[in-house]
Amino acid sequence: MYDYKAMNVFVTVVEQGSMQAAADRLLTTPSAITQSIQKLESHLNIKLLNRTTRKLSLTEAGEAFYHHASQMQKSAEEYGEGPSV
Repeated sequence: MYDYKAMNVFVTVVEQGSMQAAADRLLTTPSAITQSIQKLESHLNIKLLNRTTRKLSLTEAGEAFYHHASQMQKSAEEYGEGPSV
């Protein structure tokens, strides 16, 4: 089963370009964002993001998962079931 909240966090990180920007957008802390991404990666048993102190980039699996999660999010929003984060 998917953790839809963590998927929304992941999509937000990708779209905002950083953990800090995603935290600001989601009104939470960078630490909470990091924990959510780590939990999602652990659950999926894949690495989604390459992280350095200066840059985030998607892994190949992260790119595929981003498209999947983003499409699910858009579909939910179209049907009035947008994320509740």
